[in-house]
Amino acid sequence: MLWMLVMSQPVILVSETYKSVFVDENISKKESYEFKIKGVMCEGCVKKIEKALRKVKGVLGMEYIWEKRILKVWHDGKLNPKDVEKAVRKAGYGCEMVKKDESDT
Repeated sequence: MLWMLVMSQPVILVSETYKSVFVDENISKKESYEFKIKGVMCEGCVKKIEKALRKVKGVLGMEYIWEKRILKVWHDGKLNPKDVEKAVRKAGYGCEMVKKDESDT
C-alpha cells in the first residue's frame, strides 16, 4: 500500500477493486445490488465493511470499486437491501442503494 500526503490529507493508492466471495465462486451469475458508499478512505475501511456484511443473512459476496466508491453486493435473491445499508452504516460509513442488477441466468 502506498501513502501520499496531499494538502495535509493522507491519500492511499490501492488496487481498482476489492472483491471478496463468501460462498459461491460463480458469484457473477447471482443477483446483486449496488450501493454508493461514503467515508471509505483505505483498504482497512473496506475490510470493516466486509466483516459487517459477512454477518448479514443472504449476502454471498461483495466488491468495492474504488474509482466510483461503489459497493456491489451479490445475494441469494432474498436479501433486503435495507439490511446491507444498516450493516454498512453500523460499521461507520454512509450507504445508499443506487442499482439492482438481475441475474444473468
